[in-house]
Order: sequence, then C-alpha cells, then structure tokens
Amino acid sequence: MFPLMTFAITSVFQPLPEKDNAYTEFTVPPQKPPRLTPQNLQPTPTANIDRTDDNVYQSVMELVKSVLQLKNDIYQLPPEGYVNVVKNVGLTLRKLIGSVDELLPSLPQSSRTEVMYPI
Repeated sequence: MFPLMTFAITSVFQPLPEKDNAYTEFTVPPQKPPRLTPQNLQPTPTANIDRTDDNVYQSVMELVKSVLQLKNDIYQLPPEGYVNVVKNVGLTLRKLIGSVDELLPSLPQSSRTEVMYPI
C-alpha cells in the first residue's frame, strides 16, 4: 500500500522548471510619463436664450429635479415610499414627452429624426 501512495505523491509534486532566460528582468521601476498640465481651461460660453415660454426646457429641468430628488430621498425612505418618488419621475417624464409632442409639428421636417426601436 505504501508504494502506491508514494507514487501518487511523487506524481503530483513535479519539480519546478528551470528559470527561463527568455524574459527581461526589471532592475529599476519604469519611468513615469511626464505630467500634462492643463492650459487655462475656460468653460465654453453658452447662448443667451430666453427660455420663458420654452415648455420643453422647463419640463427637462423639472425631470432633472425629480431624478435628483429620487437620488437624494431613496436612501432615507422606507420601501413603501419608493413608489411615490418613482411615480413623480414618471409623471415629469410624461410631461416632457407631451411638451415635445406639442412642439414637434411646428418644426421643419428636415430637423426631425425618427428613432426606430427593434421589435
């Protein structure tokens, strides 16, 4: 019984192969690339547009606010409260889609892009 056991142990533990000299040994750490310093970054100017009667813009802002409200409240709410904040996001999204649908007929056909979803 011992010779069989000895054979099993010696067949599992193979001697380590000799050190392969085909790879490069690193003796010093590689040099870091030079740091690039940003050149006086200035925000690009935005157009000064009057958004007073822009329902799409106002709806987008309301949607952003409702998503931020969801993000801030979700950790403090019990699971039963999730429905109301998610519902609020859905309602503001529905309002945004409605405002886009109202505006779309007044835009020229060339400015429209139809998005097709695969079925």
